[in-house]
Amino acid sequence: MKKIGIVLILIMIICGCTNRLDENQLIYNSYVEELKELKSTNTAKDIVDIDIKLEKSSNDEITYRVTIDNPKEKMKQVEAFVYHDQKTEDIYPSIGIFDEKVNLIPNLKEKDEKNTEGIVLVGYIKTKKEIEDFHPTMKVMILYNNQENERQKIYFTKKM
Repeated sequence: MKKIGIVLILIMIICGCTNRLDENQLIYNSYVEELKELKSTNTAKDIVDIDIKLEKSSNDEITYRVTIDNPKEKMKQVEAFVYHDQKTEDIYPSIGIFDEKVNLIPNLKEKDEKNTEGIVLVGYIKTKKEIEDFHPTMKVMILYNNQENERQKIYFTKKM
């Protein structure tokens, strides 16, 4: 009887984890589709600074680094997602979808794993092009709760 109870508990745990992963994957896929269709827009400029840098990392790979920092207001439960218009089989970098959401706090004195002043998301694009000949369109979406705990969504788009 004890063995049946243990087996049932294990099945419930496995099913619960699988459902959560499936739910997160659906969210991730919806973000990919949303940013794929998004036209050039920048609603983030008055709320947070976003900087994107490209760097040649090997003969056939370019690294992109997206820095989200200097929040102008407290941003709670942050999800951030980076998309580019280049062909890829890699996942797009994100925070808060498959892992814990963080809080971006202006003038933060003590950082911890949930509270920070900035986020850095890094990804790779396979290409034989040199940096000067490589011009992807990068799109960033940030979802967060504002001071009134209302869910907000902001965008940043840049042609490199």
